[in-house]
Amino acid sequence: ARRFQAAAWLRSTLGESLKLSPQPSEEEFLSCLRNGLVLCNAINKIKPGAVPK
Repeated sequence: ARRFQAAAWLRSTLGESLKLSPQPSEEEFLSCLRNGLVLCNAINKIKPGAVPK
């Protein structure tokens, strides 16, 4: 499933700070992304300072 690929990319981008299993359920994946913090951290890894803390 695409969420497995997305989870793998997020883990490789954010490292150990991301608490997400290698093959998350849809519910687990959505829960991880729901508040936007994971996505903001990923954006800041790609382009530091893009999202103010």
